[in-house]
Amino acid sequence: MPYGGNFGSRASGDDMFGGAVVLALAAIFIHSQHLLISLAVILLSTLGFAYFTFIYTQSWFWTGIIAIALIAFLIAILGIRTDIHDRKSDWHHVH
Repeated sequence: MPYGGNFGSRASGDDMFGGAVVLALAAIFIHSQHLLISLAVILLSTLGFAYFTFIYTQSWFWTGIIAIALIAFLIAILGIRTDIHDRKSDWHHVH
């Protein structure tokens, strides 16, 4: 059997959790200046945490709650709202 496990197994959920943690830490510490890269890393990390949650709880409710909470947390940590606001305000002042 290859490392991890079959799709839907607890071993695959554990693997996804590990990958999601690495992506979340990468998003926090690297803090890319490119908005799309930051959002893509946040999305992939969120999908990993959501998969892990669903595998262990088998509940769409808790999967959704965890996904929303994680997206809000990572966006707050990364200051993406501030980045968007700063860039938007600079658009009007282009020389």
